[in-house]
Amino acid sequence: ARPPCSAVVSALAVVSSAPTGVLVAPPTSGKKLFAKHNCSACHRADTELVGPALRDIAKRYQGKPDAVAILEKKIRNGGAGVWGNIAMPAHDTIRESDIASLVSWILEGKF
Repeated sequence: ARPPCSAVVSALAVVSSAPTGVLVAPPTSGKKLFAKHNCSACHRADTELVGPALRDIAKRYQGKPDAVAILEKKIRNGGAGVWGNIAMPAHDTIRESDIASLVSWILEGKF
């Protein structure tokens, strides 16, 4: 099956904005990264599991100017106390670009 036109346009925009001679892969979707990094072991879209629901995270941080930085830091370094007594472990082996894509996807709320 052919990708939707919007996916092709997005991929072309990424490649065309790269310096001459450098090929850049289009960003991986948040949903794919969520699966790849096993985030579903602790999080669900609409219900609390071990950690908070993605919907609740998006709602709590929506409109906060520092939301992206806060959430990227929480994924990278882990943390505790914001959502209860269960600590989120550090995920310092996940690439920065993957963390940024995950945070954007969560904040968009399109799970």
